[in-house]
Amino acid sequence: MPKTPVDEQAMYSWDEQTAQLIDWFHTAALPVEPFRLRSGVEVADPAKLYASLRSDIEHGVQGARARTGALQEDLEGLFDLFCDTGKSRDT
Repeated sequence: MPKTPVDEQAMYSWDEQTAQLIDWFHTAALPVEPFRLRSGVEVADPAKLYASLRSDIEHGVQGARARTGALQEDLEGLFDLFCDTGKSRDT
């Protein structure tokens, strides 16, 4: 069965929640000092992490970290720690 444009769009587009996290990440004022992202994950070089996340985002939904959910987990962790608007990811 041939793919339709809707199938291709879904296959190569971010889901709504991830798209919102990416938009937030691109505009967020994130710390330059080391921090704990989550239990067992210490970020010693935030600039390196942010560059890596930008690279993962550029690889798109078919990138390894996006397919496994690792990218989304890191973006969610950053949002939960550093979102200063008081809004929830789910709104």
